[in-house]
Amino acid sequence: MINHPTNERGFVLVVGLVMLTVLTLLAVTAINDTTIDLKIVGNMQAQMRVEEAVQQGIEEMISSSASFETPASDTDTYSGQSVTVAQPVCLGEKPAPGFSALWSIAPQKTEWEVSATATDSVTGARTTLHQGVRLLMVAGSCP
Repeated sequence: MINHPTNERGFVLVVGLVMLTVLTLLAVTAINDTTIDLKIVGNMQAQMRVEEAVQQGIEEMISSSASFETPASDTDTYSGQSVTVAQPVCLGEKPAPGFSALWSIAPQKTEWEVSATATDSVTGARTTLHQGVRLLMVAGSCP
C-alpha cells in the first residue's frame, strides 16, 4: 500500500485543471485567428473581383476609338459587378511628330484619362481605377 501525505491531496487535480485551461485558451485563440484570417482573405478576393471588373470595363472603353470621338459615360456589368466607366476626359493635344502642320487633317497626339468605379454589393469593397490613354487623332478631336 502507498502512503500519501495528507497535505498533498488534490494537487494533481489542480495542476491538471490549470493545464486544461491553458490548452483551451490556446485552442480558442487559434480558432479566432483562423476565423479572422478567413474574413481577410474573403475581403481580398472580393476586392480583386471588383478590380478585375473595373479593369475589364476600362479595357472595353479604350478598345474602340469611337469612345473618344464622342465621349460618354457607360454603366455595364462585368463578372457580376456593376461598373460605371466615366466619360473619357481629354487632358491635352499636341502635334504628332513626323507630320506637316500644313496638312488640314494633320494628326494630333491626344492624352485622355478614363476612370471607372465599382462597388461589391456583398462586402462593400469599392474600387476606382484611372487609366491614361494616348491616341493619334484628327486635329480638334480634343474638346
